[in-house]
Parts: sequence; C-alpha cells; structure tokens
Amino acid sequence: MVLGHTCGQPLYNWIYSFHMPLFFIVSGLFFSPNKYQFKAFVRKRFKQLVIPLFIFTTFIIGIASIFIPEQNIVGNLGRGILPGALWFLFVLFVVQVFYCLFIKCLKGNIWALLFIVFISVFAGSWLKICSYRTNFLYVGTIFSAFPFYALANLFGLNIIKIIHMQINNLKLWVLAAICLLFPLVVVLYTCRTMSLWNNEVPSPVMLYYMIACVGSFGIFFLSKAIESSNKHIVSILSFLGKNTLPIVALNQLIIDLSTKYISCDSHVCFKMLQQVLIWSICLLVIKFCNCHFRLAVGK
Repeated sequence: MVLGHTCGQPLYNWIYSFHMPLFFIVSGLFFSPNKYQFKAFVRKRFKQLVIPLFIFTTFIIGIASIFIPEQNIVGNLGRGILPGALWFLFVLFVVQVFYCLFIKCLKGNIWALLFIVFISVFAGSWLKICSYRTNFLYVGTIFSAFPFYALANLFGLNIIKIIHMQINNLKLWVLAAICLLFPLVVVLYTCRTMSLWNNEVPSPVMLYYMIACVGSFGIFFLSKAIESSNKHIVSILSFLGKNTLPIVALNQLIIDLSTKYISCDSHVCFKMLQQVLIWSICLLVIKFCNCHFRLAVGK
C-alpha cells in the first residue's frame, strides 16, 4: 500500500490492481461467522475500526489544517471524503457488518450469499456510471469491495488449502511470480487499473476482479515462500500485520507533508526519503500507541 502511494507508472497501476482487494480478502478469510452474536460483533468492530477512525481523522485534520490547508480536508469531509487511506476503515466496517447480518439472516445459505455478491459487483459498477466522479460516503466502494470479503469468507477453507499446498520453495516462488505477473501484463496492455477508494473498476468488470484475486494469491504464495526461507522477515511482517492501523492512517499525510516541505533534485532519492520518513514515523506512532494509547489502534 505504501509503495503504491509513492511510486509512479506502471508500478502504480500494477499495485493498485490488487493491493486494496487483498486487504478485504485477508479480512474475509479471518472472519468466523459462528464466533459472535451480531450485536457483539458490531461492538467489537466499532472498537477496532470506528474509534481509531475518529481518532486518526481528528489528528490528521489538526495537522493538515495547519501545514497543508490548501487540501481543504474539512471541506472534503463535508463531501463525504475521508483523509488519506482512512476510507478503508470505514468501508471495511460497513462491509463486515452487512456481511455478518446477511450470513446470520440467511443462516449461511451459500447460494443466496453468492447472489448478493453477484448483485454487489454490478451495483458498484452501476453506481460509478450514475455518479460519475462522486462517491459520497464510499457507497459505491462498499458495493465493489463486498465481493472480495464475502467470497474470501465463503471459500476460506479452499483458499487456505491452496496456499498450504505441500510443494517445495522453488515452486512457491514460481507460483508467486506467475500470479503477480498476470495483473502486470493486463494493466500494461489496458493502461487501466482497479482503484477501490474512488470506486474505479474498469470494464470488463470481471477481468479486473479476476486479476485482483490472482494478484492476491501471488502475495499469499510470496508470503509462504518467505516464511519458508527467512524467519526474521516473517517476524517483521507479522509485527507490521498486527499494527497496520497507524500505517493506513498516516502514510498519505506524511507523503503530502514531505511533498510540500522537502525539495530534492533527484526523484529517486526523494521517493526513498519518503519511504524512510513513512516507516520511521509510523513505527514511532505504533510504539507510542501500543504503550500509551491503545484505543487508537483498536485495542
């Protein structure tokens, strides 16, 4: 995600073709429908997602209003636009709540749930066509993101079996490369990509849903290959995976501030400096929140 926000073309289109769908797929994989009653589930997700959303939105508004007032973040909020990547927390909360409601009401009827997924795919596209450039309160994004979460949960056991196939490390690297190259070839050929934050799903819609899923499998195979070869990298990735909220919330703010206030003759050096700033500041915020302000990270 951070790389996608700082890189240029064609890496931008390639990463965007699967990186946010991947977040919804992973969330869907780890949802257990029978673990919570509906009200308990909503309360838990409110604490984990909505409270951090309010905290980080307030913080970003304060900083941005002082240092980058031209972005008019308060005005954007009035148009239903959240700062940076915070839209993901809001959309994920709504998607999770509605999916939990559907699965409880339909008593796990897979055909009814698949019908809702089908409707959701085309409702997202229809809303994009009707609303053109607007995506008020991310309604279109909610419809477009819902299928990734729902399908990952419905077919979670099958997905996990595929990921944990008993194959050697070389084959895992090959599978990861094939799955990641496929989206790259498509976006290079079409010069278009999926962008969930503004509900941009190009036509043919099913092609871009497919490459998002294939790219996500590429990340799964890549993670499995890394797990088998380097335990230190696994521990770092595991730590970051458990502390994604500050990274999601703050990376765009750091990018915007550095773009305005830091000048560098070399574009490559500037992008590397941005990466250093993002990770350094986010790690400090993670450390602070885990020690002194756990409510901000949903704990």
